[in-house]
Order: sequence, then C-alpha cells, then structure tokens
Amino acid sequence: LMAALSRLMVVLLLVLSTIEGQPLGSTVWTTLFDQDFQFEANNVPQHRYNHATVHDVQRRQLVIFMGYFYDHTHHKATWLNDVWAYKLEPGLWQQLHSGKPRHENEPVPSARYGLAATIIDHSHVLVFGGDDGDREGTPYLNDLWQFSLVTHTWQLLSPAPSSPWPPPRSLHSMAMIPASEPSSATLVLHGGLNRADTWLYDIPQRVWRQWQGSPSPLVRHGTDLISWGNGVVLFGGGRLGPIDFYNDVWMFGLAQGWEQLTVSKYDGIGNQPVQQPDGSLLPSARNYHALAPHAEGFVMYAGSNCSGTCKLFDDLWLFNVEQRQWRLLGDGLLTTRYHHTLTRITTNTYVTFGGESYRPRYMYHNGIYQLTVELDDNTPPTMSYSTRVLSALLLILGLFYAWKAVRRPSPSKPEPLLRKFR
Repeated sequence: LMAALSRLMVVLLLVLSTIEGQPLGSTVWTTLFDQDFQFEANNVPQHRYNHATVHDVQRRQLVIFMGYFYDHTHHKATWLNDVWAYKLEPGLWQQLHSGKPRHENEPVPSARYGLAATIIDHSHVLVFGGDDGDREGTPYLNDLWQFSLVTHTWQLLSPAPSSPWPPPRSLHSMAMIPASEPSSATLVLHGGLNRADTWLYDIPQRVWRQWQGSPSPLVRHGTDLISWGNGVVLFGGGRLGPIDFYNDVWMFGLAQGWEQLTVSKYDGIGNQPVQQPDGSLLPSARNYHALAPHAEGFVMYAGSNCSGTCKLFDDLWLFNVEQRQWRLLGDGLLTTRYHHTLTRITTNTYVTFGGESYRPRYMYHNGIYQLTVELDDNTPPTMSYSTRVLSALLLILGLFYAWKAVRRPSPSKPEPLLRKFR
C-alpha cells in the first residue's frame, strides 16, 4: 500500500508541475566583491543607497555615483558625491573622484542621493537632480552635470536663456532612447517625489522640452526606467499622500508617447505575488527596485512595499515585452534589499551594488554580486502559487495515509484447525 501511494504522489506532482507557469531556466549569484562591514573602509566605496550606477563598456568597469548612508553606531547621516569604478577584469576598486575640488575653480556637484544618471556615449555620463539633505532650504535639485570617464572631471550644463527646464526633484528615473549615433540620442526623465511629468532632453542641442500627452503614468517615485528597443520601459513605483504602490509596466517612444503594457494589480498589502485568473503570477507592487535590460524585455530585482507591514523583497522576475508576461526566476536568492542598482554587463549577466537591508541583519551594502540568467525552454515550467499549495497538500495527505498504513496492526494469523480424530 505504501509503495502504491508513493507512486501515486509522484505521478500527481509530475502532472501538477506541468500545469501553469513559464519556462524558468537557472539563476546563479556569484560574489565579485564581498560585503565590507566596516563603515570606515579604505580603498573601497562607502556603503550607500539611492546612488546611481552605469556600465562603462569601453573600460570594462562599473561606475558608482554619489548616494547616502546613515551610520547608526555614531548616529551620523552622510550624503556622498564621490565617484568610484569597479574594474571588472582585475576585480579592483578605483576612486575616480573624491567629491572634493582638486583645484580652486574646479566645478563639483553637491553631495546627494535620489539622483539619476545615464551613460550617453563611450566617454560621458549625465547626472540630473537629487536630494542634498538641505532641510532648511530646498533639498531637491534640478542641476544637470556631465562627468568625463576619460579625465574624471565634472562640467555643469547650464540651461540656454529662456529655454524650459525640469523642476527640482528626487527619486526620479532617467534613461536614453537609443539612436544610430549616441550623440544624437534623447534622454527621457520621468516622475519623482510627488511628480508625474515627463521631460525629453536633446543631447546634442542641450535643450529640454516637456512631453505633453495622454495616457501617462500616475504620480510615482522610486521606480526605474531603462532603454529597450526604440524607447524606454518603466515598472512600478510608489506615491505619497495617499500612499500607494504600483506593479504596472509602461513603454515610451518618441513617436507614440506613453503606452501602458500592463495594469497595476494588487490586494492593497502587496507582500505576496499577485495571482491572476489564469494562474500566472505578477510581482508584488513595489518601489525602490532595480531594472536591467534583457533580450526579451527586462529583469527586475528586489525592492520594497510599505503599504502595511514594510516588506523588503529578494525576488527576481523577467518581463517579456512582446508577450506582456511575467515569469518568476527565483526568490530568496541573495539578501532582501531596496535602493540598490542592477546593471547589465553582458547578454545574460548582471551586477547589483549597494542598497539597504533589514534582514538577516540591518545594514547598508557595498558588496558587488554578479547574477547569471540562463533561460531554457526545455526546463519544466514553474508552478503557480495555488498549484504549489495544492501539491504540498496532496503530498502531506499521501504521507499521512502511508503513515496510517504502517501504524495499523496486522491481523493475527488464524490457528490451523485440528482434526479431532486419530
């Protein structure tokens, strides 16, 4: 009986494992630079969150800009304006700029977090806005800086006379719409705290213009915007007053403007994936996550939802832009975090840096971890949440009956009848 029940459970689980879901493949995290728990670390960047990161392909390095951290031991808040590069080949850190002027007339941006940065060609990065912590004045900024990856110097790009310019903001997102010539590309700037506007920056002309149209994403901050195809893609975000969180996907192109690819769906708490009527899953509504491009669309990693109990995530998702479908690639892979960055290095490898975690211990991060994503269409599909629950219940039920079968006493063997004659 026990053998028969075991075979039945195996068959049921195999059948259920082919129901619902999408091909998964494999995801592997590799440590490139391990977390340094000393706040006064030498020759490595300070722990930080709400920084900006770009991939300098020409020099095979990851470039980290600015950010913030709070030293709870000494009760000290620190806004940063340094620039660091992590050399991917030797695996070493190099400080490109300390944040302090090297001579009397050298322009240097103020320390800040909640900024946005985009690499626009092989030699230059544009940085816009942020929060410099000025609680007596106006903390939000709308300055535009250009950093040279060759000379490691800053240049302030001032607005042309009487030309429009985006208002100050923080926790906004920015990405570039590719062009045949990098220098002729267009920057897209969207949102921020209590903002829902979209601005376009003509890189060669150095001119901003505000995009006007409908539909467009609602007010949101802590989202992410990445280049994809002939436009940019946005996912999620949150808002204040009233507090709300999103898990919708939008795409912007110069010709069509904003297009909503998926609508926002969640139960008002957002601590679990959202199950749709067809059994497929959507990631929880969130902000302070990180996106990076993928051949199918983009990957999304971690983030937070503080609509009820504040929840930090450690899940990894893939969104297929053409099919407008999500698939869960894994959960509990590294460490829960938010305010981090995820940067694409090769076709299927990514690196994450920085952020903040509550568990397994409260800390800011300065480690670098590489993610490898291998999708295999022959991999058995993953099960939806309800299917996994049903599978577990069936397995428990089968084991219970098997246990009862083992515990049931066997009937005693009858005594043979004795012939009463000799």
